[in-house]
Amino acid sequence: MPAVNDSIPSYNTTTDNARQDTLFTDNQTSTGNSADIISGKAVTATGMYGQKSTLTAKHVVTLGEGIPREYPLGNSLAPLPIIGVILLALLLLRYTRGYLSRLFLLLVGNKAAHKQYKGNIQNFNRILTFLVLFAFVPATIFGTYILSNFPNRLPVDAGYQLYLVVGGFLLAFSAFKSFILITAGVLTYEESLIHELRYNSRIFIGAWGIVVLPSILLLALSDNEANKIIFFYSIAGLSIFLFILYLIRSARLFFVEKVSVFFWILYLCALELLPLLLVFHYLFPIR
Repeated sequence: MPAVNDSIPSYNTTTDNARQDTLFTDNQTSTGNSADIISGKAVTATGMYGQKSTLTAKHVVTLGEGIPREYPLGNSLAPLPIIGVILLALLLLRYTRGYLSRLFLLLVGNKAAHKQYKGNIQNFNRILTFLVLFAFVPATIFGTYILSNFPNRLPVDAGYQLYLVVGGFLLAFSAFKSFILITAGVLTYEESLIHELRYNSRIFIGAWGIVVLPSILLLALSDNEANKIIFFYSIAGLSIFLFILYLIRSARLFFVEKVSVFFWILYLCALELLPLLLVFHYLFPIR
């Protein structure tokens, strides 16, 4: 007898709620409403040798395609997170009124940022902290959207759990990076440099959250694939641009404080580039 194939390959289906569809896989068939699968309900499929398998939304593919993909999260993000982002954006405009122009001045002005850091203005420091916390919201949505396009790499099923995983990862990495920087500052007696470096990092993170927010909302709410590509690359382009500006600012801080170039390269590789390479390796593992 041939070996039993228990894997669940791709199948073709439709989203018509009014009819009962026959779902085909390799050596497996099941009769059920395919819309149930897309909406998240599982359907049991029986193989030609009697084996049972469960079909869920993660096995849905477009007609004619041969590779499974997750039902696109970006096409229909849950309304609750989107409403939450809009409310946070309104709160942001109310709470930071009068400070945004200063934020973008510090973004492009090295001397202004240094003077602001030395001044230690408490009101602006609180605004900056709020902006950094706010930036975690669009970062979580954007990270979730990217990860949802790699169904084979999802740590959990797409949905609210994925939001929590991505958001938790970003918070954990931020805390870990801060711990490493503070520890390095203590060990190398460069605490002033590290504090100013972290201060500038908060400026760039806060500005990033404001700049990409409109594109994040449009990306999440758009149903047009062409528009989604435009919004995605606009977010990626702005992120890369701000990241390069921040690296230039960090290099200048190291040089002004007359710290060895070796330490700046070590910081750049260990805390800025290595995390990006690890994420890339996770999404595109080398076989």
